Amino acid sequence: MRIGIDTVDQFGGSFNSYEVGAMTPTSLVDMVKSLHQDLGVDVVEINASVHSVRPDMVTEETLKEIGRYQAKSDVGLTVHLPFRGIDLDNLVEPMRDAAACYQRDLVRAFDANMKVDHYVTHIQSNLLRAIRESKGHTDEAKVRMLARMEDQARRSLETILETCEPKRLAVENLEMGYELPFRLAEEFDTGLCCDVGHLVIEQVDVPGTIAAYLDRIIHFHYHDVIEVEDEGEKKLKDHVALGMGMLDIPATLKVMVDGNFGGVLLVEVVSREYADTSLTVLRKQLQQLTA
Repeated sequence: MRIGIDTVDQFGGSFNSYEVGAMTPTSLVDMVKSLHQDLGVDVVEINASVHSVRPDMVTEETLKEIGRYQAKSDVGLTVHLPFRGIDLDNLVEPMRDAAACYQRDLVRAFDANMKVDHYVTHIQSNLLRAIRESKGHTDEAKVRMLARMEDQARRSLETILETCEPKRLAVENLEMGYELPFRLAEEFDTGLCCDVGHLVIEQVDVPGTIAAYLDRIIHFHYHDVIEVEDEGEKKLKDHVALGMGMLDIPATLKVMVDGNFGGVLLVEVVSREYADTSLTVLRKQLQQLTA
């Protein structure tokens, strides 16, 4: 397996709060170089959601420069396709179609300038959770809407696969349920991005779920989960450093090692500090398992 890191300065820094004024057109290039060189990882994942907020940061020249660095350094690259407001299951057809075409065209743009191993996509949106929790709809109405959203997600996958080979597309599970994305990945014969922290939040058998789908998983998002209090209510918070919370790291890694997982194991956290801590924990655990 290859060890990777997301563009943490972007995922957890100014971009995450949409305060992107301080970022420049060279920021993404600098992030890729710095993460690869400073952390010694095999793979860097580019969070392409920045393109939907600051398209000037992801110009053709930006992509060419990342491609030139890749050619010199042999860094592996993956791309997390935009997801903030880019809803592939949108019930409004023109909006769904625009979101899917947007992702499709970004795949084309990245592929023209660099070698991308995997593209990660979300096929579920927050509307799914809102419908499930709604008190204003009957159960029958919810079933109809959720079925329609699933059909919309199918149509979006068809569009994205116009430019991305199925085995390079990794459909990711969110905390609202892994069954649908995993089922559609099988239906379209794509890869899976198994987000381990989301499985923890879902409170399922995490090692067992990984083992059941390991043959289709090409990409892991790996992060820990802690319990926090928010306005008097206890909630689970993900994307924190490995070793901070409730993830059974030895058990999950053992499934990967025993199953000869050959894809990308990517630490997906929200700060450089968390990245440093997580990579130290991860490397130590893998060394113990493979000794």
